[in-house]
This record gives sequence, structure tokens and C-alpha cells, in this order.
Amino acid sequence: MGKSSGGVRGGGASKVSLDVYSPALNSAIADTERQIRTRKTEKLVAIGEDGEIVFSKSGTSDRVRFTAVEIGLMSGKNLVLTHNHPLERANRYRIGSSFSPDDFGMAVRTNAREVRAVTERYTFSVKRPQSGWGVTREELRWKAMSIEDRVISGLQVYIKNYKGDKNVARGRAEELAGHLITKELSKLYGWKYKRTKL
Repeated sequence: MGKSSGGVRGGGASKVSLDVYSPALNSAIADTERQIRTRKTEKLVAIGEDGEIVFSKSGTSDRVRFTAVEIGLMSGKNLVLTHNHPLERANRYRIGSSFSPDDFGMAVRTNAREVRAVTERYTFSVKRPQSGWGVTREELRWKAMSIEDRVISGLQVYIKNYKGDKNVARGRAEELAGHLITKELSKLYGWKYKRTKL
């Protein structure tokens, strides 16, 4: 997902249960993710409680950029933000990457109820607590960088000891890094993280 500016802790969440979605919302998420899962460029879709598409935007192979007006259209509406992480055709059987700091920055900035990322084989999901994301965008970026340094250090050992093609090891380590960072952030802030294989 692309870059945004500013950040809020995400308080003031509505009384809607974050774990119970309407049939219309579940259907809209499934339909949207079927459409975007294999795209060659990223696309973000913001979906409301009744399954309505509130906003969507396409970008490049690795990001979608947003204006302040576009962020405003998605802010404070308890939306589900879903987007795809494209894979090169040669790598389509790989897991694909989990979330980036920019993905979480957008979720915090808009106070989305859930942020999702899909690849050809996996779906990644993080739901915020009822009370909000519990962190500002700036704090989150700093914390993610500190966790990333530690995770990358550990994965360097994996790459070094890998017996096969080092490029394969690097690709796997890159994908695993996002997953491990997301797990740690979720534990720290009380988010609900899920990685599901199709």
C-alpha cells in the first residue's frame, strides 16, 4: 500500500463489533479479493459495513499513493481496507509478502477496522482492537524498524546456513520477515493477525 501522512492512535471506534461482519461485507471482501489477487499492479479497495465500495485506487507493482483528500474519504468510517501484493509470474507459488509499515500507517491513519493483503496463495489480515490501533503512525514506524533490525539479523543466519540456492533463501527470508514483524507488532499492540493459505 502506499504512503500517507499524519497519524492517530485510533480511538473513538464505533460500537460495531469488529469480529462480526455483515453477510454483505463478507461477500464484498471475498468478491473484491478474487478480482485483485492476481493483478500485476497493486490496488486498494476500502469496503464499508454494508459491503459498499467506499473507495478504490490502483497503483504500481509495489505501491499505491494517496492524496490527503483520498485518505479523508476513508477515515473514521470503520472500513475494511484490502489490497493485493503482486508477485512476478516466476514467483507465483511463493507465499508473497505480509504487511509493510506503509500498510499499517494507512490502517492507523484511517482507523480502519481491518487491513488485509492478498497474494495468489495467501491472505493476510490484521484487525484492530475495539479501542483502536493503540499507536500513532510515527511511533509505529519507529517500532517496526527496531523489530525489523532484529528479525533481519536472525534471518541472515538462515540465509548463511541455507544449503541450496542463496537467491531462493533470500526470497524466503524477505517474505518471512514481514510475517515475523507483523506477529510481533500484533502481540505488542493487541491486534488480531491471521495468515491463511488458500
